[in-house]
Amino acid sequence: MECHGFDYRYNFAGLNISFMGATYANNTAISITEVGEDANAVLCRTDLTTCCRNTGGETLQGNWIYPNGTLVKGKSSMEDLYRDRGNMIVRLHRRNSATSPTG
Repeated sequence: MECHGFDYRYNFAGLNISFMGATYANNTAISITEVGEDANAVLCRTDLTTCCRNTGGETLQGNWIYPNGTLVKGKSSMEDLYRDRGNMIVRLHRRNSATSPTG
């Protein structure tokens, strides 16, 4: 998976991955079996203050991207991997012991 801030077509320099208290460069491999929900989600952090939540009708920004280029959907999608957003952060969650897709 890859995290993208602001516009999913561009990978900003201010992005990093945070998981279980450690910080990694974007595109770092993390075992899917270690990822879970809530406190065990993988965090995509950005220094872009306008990312990643809706503030007054603006378009939501920040995404996780599958290896095939499609966007990871939100929690309501009922998919095993889903994302949610907060201030300058996009979380990747895994439910139902999913083991794919990876990348």
